[in-house]
Amino acid sequence: MISEIFQSYSLFSGMVKLLAASSFVCILMVLLGSNRGFDISDEGLYVLLADPHQENVAGIFNYDLFFKLVFNVTGHSFSLIELRMLRLLSYFMGALALAGFWKNIKNDFRLNLDILLISFLGLMCGFAFLPPTLSYNSLSVVLICFWLHLISLPKISLWSSILLGAVLSLLVYIKITVALIFFPATILILIFRNRIPLSHLALLILPLILSECIFYFAIGENAINRLAAGIPLNSQRPGYQIGLMIKSVAVGVLWTGLSALIFFTLGYLKRSGNRFFILGLLSAVGAVSTIAYVTHITEEWNHLVLLGTSCFFAYCFGQNISL
Repeated sequence: MISEIFQSYSLFSGMVKLLAASSFVCILMVLLGSNRGFDISDEGLYVLLADPHQENVAGIFNYDLFFKLVFNVTGHSFSLIELRMLRLLSYFMGALALAGFWKNIKNDFRLNLDILLISFLGLMCGFAFLPPTLSYNSLSVVLICFWLHLISLPKISLWSSILLGAVLSLLVYIKITVALIFFPATILILIFRNRIPLSHLALLILPLILSECIFYFAIGENAINRLAAGIPLNSQRPGYQIGLMIKSVAVGVLWTGLSALIFFTLGYLKRSGNRFFILGLLSAVGAVSTIAYVTHITEEWNHLVLLGTSCFFAYCFGQNISL
C-alpha cells in the first residue's frame, strides 16, 4: 500500500513537502515527549485498562481483554511509553485508511499522498487536547477511519464483510455506545445500497462471536457478562439516566443547529449580494457569541470548536446553495 503512494510522486510538490515536514515535526514532538508528563485522571484510567493484572469488574470499556489475552499468551505487558507509541502508530494506520477511503470515493487507482499526510495531521490533532496514551477515544477514531474505508469499497466481498464485522466488534469492546450506532447504520447502508447479499449480513456478527468465545475460554470473562453487570450499575448514577442523557444530547443539537442556521443564512446573504450582509455578519457573530456564553458550563471552552466548525460549514453551504 505504501509503495503505491510513492510510485505516483516522482518529485514531491511544494505542498507535499510542507505536509511531510509538518508531519515529521508532529512525530518528533510526540517522540520527544513520550517519556514526559502523566495525567493521573484520564491517562491513569487508560494505563490501568492496559494493565493485565488490573481487574475490570462490570466494565463499560472492555478493550483491556485484549491486553490480558496478550499477556496470557506472551507474558508481555505494555509500558506507558509503549502505549503512547501504539497511539502514534494507530494514527498512521488510520491515516492510511482515510487515504483508502478517498481513493474509493474518487475511483482512483493509487492512494493520494496529499490526502494521507492531511489525514495524518488531522488525526495527530488528538495529541493536542487529549492525554497521549492509547485511549478508547483515540481507538474509536481510528476504527471509524477503517470503517469508512471498508464501507466505501466498490464491492463488499466476503472477506471485506468479515473485516467490517471485525471493526464493529472492536468498537463493542472499546466504546459500546459508538458500536450501538454503527452496527445498525452499517446494516442499513449495506441493505439500501445493495452492497452485500442479505445472507452475508451474518458475517458482521461473526468476529464478535469468535472473540467472545476466545476471551471466555482463555480469560474466563468477556464483554457480554461485563456489560450485563455494568450497564444496570451505571444507569443508577444520577447523571447517567437515559432521559437526562437524551435531553443533554438534544440540547447540544439544538444550540449547534441554531448556530449553524444563523451562519447558513449569512452565507446565503453573501452569495445573493444582499446589502444587509455586514449587518447580518455583526448580528450573527453577536448571536453565536451569546450562545457560546450561555452554553459555557465548565471552565473549559472546548465547545467553541464544535460551534465554530458547524458555523463554518453552514456558511460555506449557504454560499453554494440555490433557493
